[in-house]
Amino acid sequence: MRFVAEHTSVPVPKVFDAWTHGKVTVIKMRYIKGRLAWSAWDRLTSVQQASVCSELEGYVKQLRSLSPPSPCQVSAIHGGPCRDHRFGSVPIGPFRDHDSFHSFLRQDADLLSFQSKYPDVLALHSGCFVSMFTHGDLTLWNVVVRKGKIAAIIDWECSGWRPDYWEYTKAHYNPQGTPQQWFDALSRTTGEYNEHLKGERCLWVAHEFPASPAEYPSK
Repeated sequence: MRFVAEHTSVPVPKVFDAWTHGKVTVIKMRYIKGRLAWSAWDRLTSVQQASVCSELEGYVKQLRSLSPPSPCQVSAIHGGPCRDHRFGSVPIGPFRDHDSFHSFLRQDADLLSFQSKYPDVLALHSGCFVSMFTHGDLTLWNVVVRKGKIAAIIDWECSGWRPDYWEYTKAHYNPQGTPQQWFDALSRTTGEYNEHLKGERCLWVAHEFPASPAEYPSK
C-alpha cells in the first residue's frame, strides 16, 4: 500500500503501522469514509457508475505502468513470496519466470499431459507474457466509493508482480455479482484475455488451490 501511494495517484488508506500478533498481521491505517462499491452500486446513477468505471481504468493503467524487477518475475512487490487466495493458504514463490509459475499452478504436471482434458490450459501456459503490478482482487468488494467517486482501493494482500493477464482473469475468480460494465472497464485497460480466462477456469477446476504447506512451501 505504501509502494502504491508513493508511485501512483491510486487512492489507498494511509498506513500508520503494521505488526505481527502470533500468525496474524495487523495493519493500522486511516479510516476511509464511504461504502463498498458492491453495496452502493445500485444506488449510483448510470453517470456515476460510468465515472467510477472510468476512474478504475485510469488507476489500473497506472499500476500496469510500474516497472517490475524483471520482465518475467512473479513475486510480492519487493521480490519475496506472494500470497493469493487463488494459490491456497501459504505464501508461494518467488518465481524467476512465468514457466515455473505456470508449472506450480499445474502442481508440476507436464503441460502436454493437460492437452487432452484441458486444451485451453495448453494455449494459456504456452504463451509469452510480461509481468505487471497487479492488485489481484479488483472486485466491487475492494473498492470504496463516496459521492459517486472512488474514495479508496483496499485489500492489497493479493497484489504483486503477475503475468499481464492476471488482473483480468483474477477479477472473475470470485465476481459475486460484479456487473459486466466493471469487466468491460478492466478489459479496456488490460486488454481482453477471454482465452486466458478459459484456461484459468480449467485450472480452477483441476488445481484451484495448488499451494499446500507439505508439498509447496516455496519454489
